[in-house]
Amino acid sequence: MPIAATTRLSKILFFIWLWAVAIQETVVNNQFKRFQHGLTFRIGDKWLNETPEGEIAGIVSLTRSDFVIKPKLAYAINDAWKSTLGANLFGGEDTAFYGRMHDNSAVFVEVKFSF
Repeated sequence: MPIAATTRLSKILFFIWLWAVAIQETVVNNQFKRFQHGLTFRIGDKWLNETPEGEIAGIVSLTRSDFVIKPKLAYAINDAWKSTLGANLFGGEDTAFYGRMHDNSAVFVEVKFSF
């Protein structure tokens, strides 16, 4: 289905494949297996003269079955003020990198003034 040229919907999807040559050194960088793969994504859109906007972004490790999801909604109050509501949600097995960070999942509110 073709998308009209005037749409502001943004879509990004990447496939990641990592190969570690020296596995002993990569444990520090969270690569416990010689081969790892996963996906990163971001979908965002703006509505009503770009005043409200929303996006969801994330990383999914297909090797370790863990993930981080980052939803966000923002509203431009005027040209100087912008408010944002978002979250950083971690999940997966307790032995996986993002799974171990599950207790660090958080919701945040941001108010920004630009000049």
